[in-house]
Amino acid sequence: MLVRTPEQVAATALAALRRRRRPTVVPGRANALFVAAARLLPARTAMWAMS
Repeated sequence: MLVRTPEQVAATALAALRRRRRPTVVPGRANALFVAAARLLPARTAMWAMS
């Protein structure tokens, strides 16, 4: 699911804070896929795909 409720976001962030020092959280498979693709693609292509 691409849209999460504020409660879901807060719960995920709090769980990440309990597990690690710096909570960089990318919840959901679709979001994780977008982040991975953005890291692999050239910056110009990534920006075009996200617009």
